[in-house]
Amino acid sequence: MFLYKMNIPRYDPDQSYMADERALCADPELAAANKRDPFLQFLDLEHEEMTQKKIMKPKKNKKCFFLTIQDFKRTLSDFEDMVKFMKNSRYLFTDLLYVIESGKNEDDPHLHVHLLGNYVNPKKGKSKVCLEYKKIFNSNLNEKDYWDLRQWNKSKEMPPYSQWLEEKVDYILDNNKKGTHANFVDLSTRPGGRGAGGVLTSFI
Repeated sequence: MFLYKMNIPRYDPDQSYMADERALCADPELAAANKRDPFLQFLDLEHEEMTQKKIMKPKKNKKCFFLTIQDFKRTLSDFEDMVKFMKNSRYLFTDLLYVIESGKNEDDPHLHVHLLGNYVNPKKGKSKVCLEYKKIFNSNLNEKDYWDLRQWNKSKEMPPYSQWLEEKVDYILDNNKKGTHANFVDLSTRPGGRGAGGVLTSFI
């Protein structure tokens, strides 16, 4: 049976019979027998397992982007809803490190989010995050200045990626390192005020 499956012709010195795989598989009973052959089934399972491993092989870590989300309408009373927004959006990111901030002006607070991350689906990431935001706040993040995404690029003006990433992590985690952008209240100390996932979890 194995010889037929591998398309190796069966040979007899007097050449009274020769057959190839197509002729043998034309026989319904033989085809059914091949299908039931334990060794051939084993080969099929091995091939399927190898294919699945290839499909599920994780991709190399991509370089994170730095994103600011703000619609200039959120006050401290919106904090719990902002926590809910980030919780609902978590599934859209493979890697994530975020903080909810109050803004620096106590007389004119505007809650916003800074985050480092990578999308599960880069093509649909923004639209899906905007949708989650609109479900809670009924605000369109596609409007001007509501969505500010910045990415590292190799240039003379940019530090090495490792340094850039470290600076962004410090900016997110330490209110004292924000300089003139320091928030009048540190919301990262409140439950849900900051969070992480994926490879960025190690930072908190």
